[in-house]
Amino acid sequence: MKLYPTPLNIRVEGVNSFNAFENNFDLIRLFAAVQVMVLNHYNSYFHFKFDFAWCFEAFSGVPIFLFITGFFIPMSFEHNPKVFQFLRNRCLKIFPEMWASIFLSVILMLLSGYEIRASVSSFALYVLSYLIYPLYTPEYLRGYGAGTLNGVLWIIPVQLCFYAAIPVLYKVFDFKRRSSIWLLLLFIFSIAFNSLVYEVFHSFGISESGAFAKAYKWSIFVHCPMLILGMFFFKNRERMYRLLSGKFPIVLAVHLCIFFALHCLGLPNYPLGQESGYFKYIVMVSLAFCVFSAGYSMPKLGRKLLGGFDLSYALYVYHMPIANFVIYVFGSGWKYGVLSAFAVVGVSVLSKKYLEDYFVRLKKNSLRS
Repeated sequence: MKLYPTPLNIRVEGVNSFNAFENNFDLIRLFAAVQVMVLNHYNSYFHFKFDFAWCFEAFSGVPIFLFITGFFIPMSFEHNPKVFQFLRNRCLKIFPEMWASIFLSVILMLLSGYEIRASVSSFALYVLSYLIYPLYTPEYLRGYGAGTLNGVLWIIPVQLCFYAAIPVLYKVFDFKRRSSIWLLLLFIFSIAFNSLVYEVFHSFGISESGAFAKAYKWSIFVHCPMLILGMFFFKNRERMYRLLSGKFPIVLAVHLCIFFALHCLGLPNYPLGQESGYFKYIVMVSLAFCVFSAGYSMPKLGRKLLGGFDLSYALYVYHMPIANFVIYVFGSGWKYGVLSAFAVVGVSVLSKKYLEDYFVRLKKNSLRS
């Protein structure tokens, strides 16, 4: 059974000129997951040193995930606007593998022989809290692996907040008649709000590396612009399709020119929004155009290469637990990074096939064939 979000026989209401689901987004998500896995972790902890690794920040995986989330989740809600079913379906997609990755993290940590300097009840309480809000890492775990239990899961609360916000946004704003105007206003407001917060940080001498600033950096407020861009592209999908489909080489060249021009000028060009500065939003917008164009240029390529087997989420959530174990037990040499990579792929394939797909099939009235 072909699973959401890329069934090919369903068309969204109002889409007549193209099939919204015949796209390369499975392939793009896979690229984004590998980008996060390689550059953020293996390049840092397994000594895979690339002299030009910073160049790949032009295609940072997390902003790509956020854009695709912003594009497909409103589509899912419009297909099934029953709030309870919508949220239930999203939870069935997110939580099983997230929790499995946390339990795998704990099991591997115990097997590694790492000394947990805390009582059993204290550690158990921490794990339970991590199942709900996977962000905080206590000091007694900083010596294990990369220093966090599964640090990449910070994006999950952001996504969950977005899921919860979707029904509210559709209730408050007139997305059926004035969606573009509302979304542009929300995009501008989110940029202004983030800039104001950073100005407050600077005015009151609050360090961007401090606990309060870090908590804000991992919140949905910082990542709203990319999510809103995804929604904007969804609401204007036919227009964007006519403008960008089949033109990926041109859009890619423009995006790279913007990225490298800002780099040469010494201006912020990382499209995630977790640091102060306005110029990163230019890269964010050009990345959104690039991702959409890639999704609908040669749109059958992803299906031909992957056959609908979207491994991106599993790779994303499992790579850090396995990397932590390998780093602590064997070391951080490049050959151990290769070993870790093979283990990550194996675990991810099994989890996708026997865990993720099972729970996704339990979704009701979802976008699937």
